[in-house]
Order: sequence, then C-alpha cells, then structure tokens
Amino acid sequence: MLVALLGISCGSAAHVPATQSPGQETAEWMRSHYLSGRETRDALVRGDLEDARARFQRLSREPGPSDAPPSWEPRLEAMRQAAREAVGAQDLPEATRAFAQVAMRCAECHSALGVTAELESIPLPEGESPPAQMVRHQWAAEQMWQGLIGPDPERYRQGAAILAEAPLHPLELQVGTSPPLAVVQAAERARELAGRASRADADEAVLYGELLATCAACHGQLGAR
Repeated sequence: MLVALLGISCGSAAHVPATQSPGQETAEWMRSHYLSGRETRDALVRGDLEDARARFQRLSREPGPSDAPPSWEPRLEAMRQAAREAVGAQDLPEATRAFAQVAMRCAECHSALGVTAELESIPLPEGESPPAQMVRHQWAAEQMWQGLIGPDPERYRQGAAILAEAPLHPLELQVGTSPPLAVVQAAERARELAGRASRADADEAVLYGELLATCAACHGQLGAR
C-alpha cells in the first residue's frame, strides 16, 4: 500500500498550445515519456536500483518525436545527458538525486517551450486513520512530482506543505511491533524536508531528490514494495 498511490495520476500528455503543436505523434510521445518517468520514480521508491538504472539507460537513448521542431533537440539532449549521468549512480540516494535532475531537465524544456504539463488533479483525500493519513502522504508526494515536472511551483509547494503536516506514525504503520530507529528518523526527516520544500525559495529538484531517498529508505526498512 505504501507505494500504491505513487502512481495516483493517470497523467495526460503535456499539453502543447495549438500554435506550437507539431502533431499527434508528439502528444503520444509526451504521454509515454511521462509514464516512463513515473515508472522510474516508482522503481526508486521501492528500492529497485537495478530497474531504475535500466530505465535511465533507455531514457538516455530515447529519440524525440519525429514531428517535433528541431529547436526541441537541445532540450531533449540535456534530458538524455542527465539520464546518462544517472545510469552510473552507485546507490539509491545518488540515484534519487540524479532522477530529480532528470525531472528538472524536463521542467526546463517545458518552460523554454512555454508549455505546462496538464496532469490529472485528484482531490486531497480525507480521513484520520493511519491508512488514510498514509494516502494523504502519497497524494502530497504526487503533487510534488507533478509540480516539479509541470513546472507548477504552486502545486509543488502545496504538496510539500501537506506532506510536512501529514502525521506519519511509525508505531501505527507496524501494528504490535516497535519500528526500527531508522524508520522513526526517516519519518522525521521526510517532514523536515517537506517543510523546507514548501517555502518559496526552495531548491525544488534537490529537495525532491532527498525526499525520494528518504521515502525509499523508510519503505525498505518496513519491507514495503
């Protein structure tokens, strides 16, 4: 359940204004590209470094859509270069930080083209039980992801603010057992990082990468895949 909602949004392709849209192939490519990025993120969160490396490798070789304007190529190459650098990550923290840089290259490309990715918006889940609070935690993490790549700073900060407030109670996540100290520390670390990310002057990519690493470490300690 811990990672079930990390794919909460089906995710439409990034919307390209009609004056800039080169064709249907690009729309389909954008959707596939988005899903590929999300699957790479999910591999990292569940602690599957080898799967993430394989996905980085494919991303580093991915050609752009054939109907895209030539002016797109430098931005696409910047994303591929970031993916090539991510392939060499030696551990999960390094890989999550590298992934955040790949996502940032996507956001920079969208900004340069005057495009904002239009992604499905799901209402904030309600409820006070530990499972419901975990769903809110996952919803907030998804908002940060969508805000980072959008780029949509307001959505990113909204997700971070909710995540900073979401009560993650390790004792309630493992009923009848005492959680490892590393789990307690990871929960505290996640809230601290989210609080920093909610500020207007936050370094979005760096904090998102650190947060992913913290989530992966916590999930690994809990045996959540």
